[in-house]
Amino acid sequence: VAVTPDGTRLIGGTVDFTAVYPLDPSTGAPDLGHRMTVPNPASALVTADERVVAATGDTLILYQLEGMTLTELSRVTDPRLAGAHRLAVSPDGAHVYALSFSGSSLTGWTIADGTLTRVAELSAVAGLDRPDGLAIADDGLHLYTAGFCDWNIGIFRREPSTGGLTWAGAAFA
Repeated sequence: VAVTPDGTRLIGGTVDFTAVYPLDPSTGAPDLGHRMTVPNPASALVTADERVVAATGDTLILYQLEGMTLTELSRVTDPRLAGAHRLAVSPDGAHVYALSFSGSSLTGWTIADGTLTRVAELSAVAGLDRPDGLAIADDGLHLYTAGFCDWNIGIFRREPSTGGLTWAGAAFA
């Protein structure tokens, strides 16, 4: 669930769809009768510049949100995304990161130019054994994962200009 930066729309849904709902300015309640849907995402997020990134199966989809309309900008299908279910966006909005539960991997993608281009891929390190949690530090210099099967917190250094990641270690949870 996310609220657009201007506070007028809610992005949320169920396992079957993610929808954009207009928010009533006086009550803050979503208008459930008016929605635009994204089918079957495992995860979705909205960036500060009103782009929506959705993960479904082994596919990432980048949309531009204008009012109640989602326009697809880019789509990438990649086996390294199998079971992608957690997404995080960099503080500058230039990169999005996806965790693959099935593939035990972390991938990074540039989104600033309206296309999805892979800039990072990591697997087989502590914190990525069936990863189930993902966070980026407010300063954008580190990214953290939670490994479901290895009980490790993966620590990754992030290069803000490229979106690249380097494994920096792990903390046993």
